[in-house]
Amino acid sequence: MIKKLILWILVIACMGTIFFFSAQEANDSGRASEGFTYTLIKFFDFNDEITDEAAMDFAISVNGIVRKIAHFGIYAVLGFFIALLLNEYRRIYWHIVIYSALSSLLYSCTDELHQYFVPGRSAQLSDIVIDTLGALCGAVFAIIIIVLVKKHCEKHTAK
Repeated sequence: MIKKLILWILVIACMGTIFFFSAQEANDSGRASEGFTYTLIKFFDFNDEITDEAAMDFAISVNGIVRKIAHFGIYAVLGFFIALLLNEYRRIYWHIVIYSALSSLLYSCTDELHQYFVPGRSAQLSDIVIDTLGALCGAVFAIIIIVLVKKHCEKHTAK
């Protein structure tokens, strides 16, 4: 029972995070992703060879790619958590993957609709596709982990 509750909380928290980022106005959202990329660049600049200006220029130039990767990543996490949750209710793995992807697709559609009404933001079909592919990958990854853990446990309980 506690496991289901924790998984429900994780799914809702992930959806809340997506909603929070989607509610940011375009300028704020763009600055946040550029700032994140800038921070990563400076973090991995071990020899301190990249100037602040060059790091920011690069962060701005790859901002679109970073944002698409973020879409894929957050929905992969959502698909992963949904698959773990559904595994508590249903044990047919391909059903879990399909239901995880479909529920994430529906959430992505509502998320893009939400963004349509945020100043400077828009709804994009390409984001829905990226989100759904991310969720599908996350769900498949969850099933792989579930199967590996199950086999490991069966192997050790058989001894």
